[in-house]
Amino acid sequence: MLPRLDMFKKVIFSQRISVFNESFVLLDKAKNQKTFACLWHDAIAGREKEEIVSSFNAFFLHYRDIKHFVLWVDNCSGQNKNWTLLSFLVYIVNSDAIAAVDICIKYFEPGHTFMSADSFHHQVELSLKKQKKTYDFDDFVTAVTKANSKKVEVKTMQCTDFFKWQDFSSQTNIKNIDLCLYLANITQIVANREFFSLKYKLTNNSDNIYEMNVLQNRILKKRLPSLKVFTSSCGVPRSKKETLLKNLKTIIPSNRLQFWKNLEE
Repeated sequence: MLPRLDMFKKVIFSQRISVFNESFVLLDKAKNQKTFACLWHDAIAGREKEEIVSSFNAFFLHYRDIKHFVLWVDNCSGQNKNWTLLSFLVYIVNSDAIAAVDICIKYFEPGHTFMSADSFHHQVELSLKKQKKTYDFDDFVTAVTKANSKKVEVKTMQCTDFFKWQDFSSQTNIKNIDLCLYLANITQIVANREFFSLKYKLTNNSDNIYEMNVLQNRILKKRLPSLKVFTSSCGVPRSKKETLLKNLKTIIPSNRLQFWKNLEE
């Protein structure tokens, strides 16, 4: 939550804004690459599936020359297991925006959900504590940049970085699959270039690979839709902004107060 000024009771009990950090952290520390962190706050956009998928899109565009992607993600059905994200995988791997041949997403089994991202988020927390006072979003970006021994690529998401990604699954096609398909049971999903279906496994260690043609027929015919970008930021309620300005004007420096004055309503 911003601002982060735990020493001021007036700030703690104020309605603050939320900031979001969708991080992509390397498993192999030896590689000469950095953690990629997408940052934004809820005056720009929320954290619905469209925003989460947009952060995946920013990550793939940043590493557009990579041929093969393998991502380990948690088993959150709302965030990492939904048809909008799976539709996006088919879209992005078949687009000219990246050079990827395939994208593989592996899901942790319940009870085994510790990820490299957890360690990175802990380092961000330590960076924030070291900073002591986080007045505005730029201060938060600075704290994230200094985490992980400064081996971080920060992407500050703007309104135009968010797209209205859609769910292109077909309930009719899903029901026609012989194997009773539940996203909760899937442990691995692969999207391949020049294929408009998805391959999946029900156990990570299994050799059994299944294929599902669950997208709408118009998509299966290789008719990718055009993207629709967000036309405006979410903004914050005027009453919330006015209350924040009232509570902060005597606490934070004037050069930091400018961020709150310019906050979109």
